[in-house]
Amino acid sequence: MSQTPPNEPIPGQRGDEPPDGAGAAAQPGPLTPLEEVSPEDFEASYDEPLERTLDLETWERGENLDRMFARLDRELSEALEQEDELCQQIRQLVFPQIPRRPNAPPGAGVFQATVDQLKTVQQDGSVQWRCRSQLRHLNGA
Repeated sequence: MSQTPPNEPIPGQRGDEPPDGAGAAAQPGPLTPLEEVSPEDFEASYDEPLERTLDLETWERGENLDRMFARLDRELSEALEQEDELCQQIRQLVFPQIPRRPNAPPGAGVFQATVDQLKTVQQDGSVQWRCRSQLRHLNGA
């Protein structure tokens, strides 16, 4: 089964139109392709060159589990700290922009949902969010 790569046009569709035919005006625009990671950046991030990372002869065989688990614990702690910092930046920089985006739908924004609201949405796909905590069923209920 073939898959269309990200940011590639879908055959038979203009690249500036979403699949639902809403037109380019309804979308923020195409995504910018990600930068390739340079060999120097990879080595700086992982403390070894990519060639060594891919060389199976350099992999740990499990004789030093204490050292491996200590490294895993350290790396997970660092990753969680980075994630917390990134989440804070997203909350400060990205979330406030959502309702101000060109062509943002009415009521666009970031809202907190209760567990009961999430259960309702999962059980009944006809629920539409309105004004922070108010739910309206599309079927009129």
